[in-house]
Amino acid sequence: MGKKNESPVAPIENHDGFARFLRESLRLNPLSFAIWIFILDLIVDAWIGYYYNLWFSPKGSVFPGILQDFTAIVVDFGSVPIIAGLYLWSTEGATSMFRQLTGSGVFRDASVINAEIDKSRPAYKSKFVFYLIAVLSILYALLQLAAYQGWVPWKSAGGYINLEPAAAYYRTPFWLLNFYTFLFAIYNIVITVVTLRKLFHTRGIRIQPLHPDKCGGVISISQYTVKIAYGIASAGLVISGATVFALQTNALRESYPIIIGIVAYLLLTPLLFFWPLGTAHTAMQEAKDAQLLQLAKRFDALYSRLSSEIDKDEDFEKDLKKLENIKKLYGIALEFPVWPFDISNLRRFFAVITAPLIPAFISIGIDILKDYIF
Repeated sequence: MGKKNESPVAPIENHDGFARFLRESLRLNPLSFAIWIFILDLIVDAWIGYYYNLWFSPKGSVFPGILQDFTAIVVDFGSVPIIAGLYLWSTEGATSMFRQLTGSGVFRDASVINAEIDKSRPAYKSKFVFYLIAVLSILYALLQLAAYQGWVPWKSAGGYINLEPAAAYYRTPFWLLNFYTFLFAIYNIVITVVTLRKLFHTRGIRIQPLHPDKCGGVISISQYTVKIAYGIASAGLVISGATVFALQTNALRESYPIIIGIVAYLLLTPLLFFWPLGTAHTAMQEAKDAQLLQLAKRFDALYSRLSSEIDKDEDFEKDLKKLENIKKLYGIALEFPVWPFDISNLRRFFAVITAPLIPAFISIGIDILKDYIF
């Protein structure tokens, strides 16, 4: 019944030749691409440190050396590789999630999944989006370079490159790559979640209370969301690195963007977790309520008949047993899951998003303790 008109979900792709080159020509997957970016970052930063002697800050300089620039370290070796991996995964993860939903039996007519995805494919494959992201990424990288070279009237973020602006030329390809992969990852995730929400607005889902995933057959949604958490955590790494750097220069109290970033991260991250799950939760709740209502109507009808014809009904004991069985079924239906996640996925999500902030909170705690003692 749940397999009606079922057909495999075709891979979700963008109009993105770079992603195809990585997958088909270089045979890279999200993890291997992230590792290669990490290695390339390490090679380039090591070359910059050796060639320009930027390992440590010169005496009297307000700018850190590479090994002292905590923000640059967490961005280059944490945030950038994570975003790169998320970029390649963003379409693969969406395909995997929709395929799992197709085979889960949650939708009585599984063809609605392909139908809804097909409506979204023009958005995924938009040439305009590809060219827009490419142009914005090139502009971003060039403006970063221009800021370090003094070609524009504003300054870029303080860091080791300020000790030798020529080093910015080596970082420019990474700025372009990071912004490109970040924008595409965000775009793909947004389109996927919007498609998912539209899908669960359709009628015809059924909850499977004894499904092995303990989530009624829709655990693939929370698994997808947990993977998104790694991208969110990369933002936490940047915030944490900026916090540690600001504390080193005694500037945290005046660094309002960092404080706002920490607060926004703590407030918005849980919302980002529940946004993809929200519509599935609503659909699951409605399916549960419909089942409960159906049982309640059967109970009421049978109870009304029995109570009005208690002296005439020859099958009273048999019907009374039916009432008891309906009550048992109602109790079972009350236990139906209404959220597409289990405790292990919830625990994993919050572990991933809180871990990057630990260095920041430790540094803040030490700073407060230092002020209190001294």
